[in-house]
Amino acid sequence: MRCEQIMKKNVECVTQNDNVQDAARKMRDQNVGFLPVCEDGKKVVGAITDRDIALRACAEDRPASSTRVGTS
Repeated sequence: MRCEQIMKKNVECVTQNDNVQDAARKMRDQNVGFLPVCEDGKKVVGAITDRDIALRACAEDRPASSTRVGTS
């Protein structure tokens, strides 16, 4: 079996300027724990996981609605 046979074709993604709350909602709605971070044209420049959100936003008491995905 080839990867392309089981991979999704229309993948949901976020941009570096999206906030963490929007990323978490997309993960919830898509029932996933990982989203690619894309630039224009859907070019992947990184990724965000549910673990990133828990450890880097929640644990550090950053407000999800105003913390950008591209914030380190």
